[in-house]
Amino acid sequence: MSLTRRAGVSALAAAALLTAGGIAAAQTAKPQLSRDQQVAILKACKDDYKRYCTGVEPGDGRIARCMAEHRESLSDQCRTTVRNVMLK
Repeated sequence: MSLTRRAGVSALAAAALLTAGGIAAAQTAKPQLSRDQQVAILKACKDDYKRYCTGVEPGDGRIARCMAEHRESLSDQCRTTVRNVMLK
């Protein structure tokens, strides 16, 4: 997996966690997700990322903030996957 793709997976995973656990909690702790969990979130939230955050430069939590800003508009698929990952 390329560095850019890995950064995107991590950023999407972190961003998706913001939809489940609140911004303050997510900002104080880095999510520790397995590769499988990250891939599941990436697949489920990819369209949401493209819709809302495609022009956002990766790094420094910018994608996570963008996704969090749009958390009310994220697809049911994205939110359900995040919820399921968090419950594991």
